[in-house]
Amino acid sequence: MKSIFLFVFCLLASIGQAQISLIDTITTQLVDAKKLSEVEYRIGKWKDAANIVLSHSTFSELRTNRFRHFSPFVASDSLYAYYLTIQTAQASHILWFCMYADNSFYIFDDLITNKNISISHYSENDMYGYEVTDTIANQQIAIMPDVRLRSSFEILANSNGSDASKDSATIDVGQRLTSLCKIGLAFQNASLILPRLYIVGDDGEMPFRILTYSCVRNDLSSKCFGMVVRNTSKGIRIEELNDNTELIKAPERTRGDAQKWYGAVYYDIIPCKFNKKTYYTLLGFKSNDGLIKTRVIDIANIGTKKSSFGAPLFKHEKATYSRRIFAYTAEANMVIRYDAREKSIVFDHLAPASSMFIGEYRFYGPDGTYDTYNAQKDGWHFNSDVDKRNAK
Repeated sequence: MKSIFLFVFCLLASIGQAQISLIDTITTQLVDAKKLSEVEYRIGKWKDAANIVLSHSTFSELRTNRFRHFSPFVASDSLYAYYLTIQTAQASHILWFCMYADNSFYIFDDLITNKNISISHYSENDMYGYEVTDTIANQQIAIMPDVRLRSSFEILANSNGSDASKDSATIDVGQRLTSLCKIGLAFQNASLILPRLYIVGDDGEMPFRILTYSCVRNDLSSKCFGMVVRNTSKGIRIEELNDNTELIKAPERTRGDAQKWYGAVYYDIIPCKFNKKTYYTLLGFKSNDGLIKTRVIDIANIGTKKSSFGAPLFKHEKATYSRRIFAYTAEANMVIRYDAREKSIVFDHLAPASSMFIGEYRFYGPDGTYDTYNAQKDGWHFNSDVDKRNAK
C-alpha cells in the first residue's frame, strides 16, 4: 500500500514538474522574442500554458515552485503572485498571475504604451498593488492599486461564473473600492490599471469623479454599480449610486436621486451650461443581455452633497426627454461620441431590419446615417440625418 502511495505521489510530482517546465520553456521563448508580432503570439501561448499549470496546482504547491524569469509579487498566507515585464521597441507588457488560498487563480496581461518602465510593488493593510514609473521622465505613469480588487472585477465580468461568487465579489469590490477612494484613488494623475472600472469627472468649480462598473449574472441580466466621489475641503466624500432600473417605469422621462438611479456605465462626461446652470451630460452603456445592447445619454446634476440624474433637456421635435435610451441588436455596434468642435453629440441612427420589426429592438441596428443633439441655451436639440462622413 505504501509503495502504491509513493508511486502516485512521485507521478503527481513529475506531472507538476512537467507543467512548471512547460511554462518555463514558453516564458523563455517569450523573453527571447524580438518582433512585436512574435511577442504578442508568445503571450497568447504563455496564457494558455499558465492556465493549464494553475488549474492543476494548489496554493501550497505554487508557493513552493519557482518560475524562471518571473519575480514574486505578493507572498502572504492568502495570496501569492508572480510578475514579468516584457519590453519591446514600442511598448511594455506586464504579465502576472495570482492564486488565492482557496485555489482560485487569475492571469493578466497589462499593456503599457511606454518601453522605458520600472515596476515597484507595495502593500498597505490587506491591499497589494504596483506602480509603473517612466524611467526617462522619472514620473509615475500607471498604477494597479490592489490585486484582490482587480481579480474581483474579473469575477463580476465572467458570464460563466456562479452567481454566488459574483455576490461575494460585489461586496469585496464595494468595500475595497470605497477604502481606496477614501485615500484618493479616484483623483490619481496616473492611469489606473483597472480595465473594468470606468471613471469620468470634472476638475472645474467642484472636483468630483463618477465611478461605474457592472456585474453580469448567469442569465446575462446585469446590474450597474457606482459612486460619486467628491474632493472637498473637509476631505473625500462618497455618495453611492443604487441601480433602480427595474423599478423605473418611464426611464426617458424620469428624474431621480442617487437612490433612484437609472444604472449605466459611463465612458464620457460633457460639462455644459443650460439656462445659466451647470449640468453634466453622460455617455454610457448597459451590459449586453445576449439579444439587445443598450446605450444611454443621461444628465447629472452634481451638487456639493447630493446628486440627481435626468433633466428635461433633450428637445426632440415636439417631445422633451430627461434622458435618451437606445436599444438595438447585440450583433451590431452603435457609436455615440461628443464632437467638441461642433458642440454636438453624434450617434448612429437606428432602424429596424424591416418595417414588420418596428418596436422589436433586437432587430434594430445602425442604418448608415447619423443623428445629433446640438447644444443650445436651453438644452440639447435633436437633428436627424446629419452628414458626418468626413467628421473626425
